[in-house]
Amino acid sequence: METKKYQKDVLDDLSGYLASLSQQEGRLAPAFTRYWQNKGVLNQVYKNNVTGVPHICVKVPTAGGKTFIAVCALERIFDAFSTYHPIAAKCVVWLVPSLTILEQTVKNLNNPEHPYRQKLNVQFNGRVQIYQKADVLQGAGFDADTVQGQLSIVVMSFDSSQAHQS
Repeated sequence: METKKYQKDVLDDLSGYLASLSQQEGRLAPAFTRYWQNKGVLNQVYKNNVTGVPHICVKVPTAGGKTFIAVCALERIFDAFSTYHPIAAKCVVWLVPSLTILEQTVKNLNNPEHPYRQKLNVQFNGRVQIYQKADVLQGAGFDADTVQGQLSIVVMSFDSSQAHQS
């Protein structure tokens, strides 16, 4: 599966933001502001939802290939952050809006014949493991040593990620 032009444009924009982040030495809000100013867009406010964790939102129309864009983005993101954390584990919390999409996403990311998994395997040398919330809570193959040597993707629904917040 190859990226379409608009998908490539989204990924190129992501790379541009990651470059801005590097130029700003990891300072999230200034990098965001500088990135948008360089594109001629003013008055954009960075959403610091999780302190110290970059917030990146990709908006693509329905059936626009958001999942494939996300798969393709992971390598770029981890490459960019390897400058700051060269030995950090590659772990992703992949949030989906519903249980139906959760099941579909887990199935596709686990299927070695599916283009999503094939792309991940190429990007991360076949060292990819997909987890669901229950796997992580039970420690099913999810420990510090395992996570350090692979890309670990924890697929959860928005509802389950908010269930234990106070």
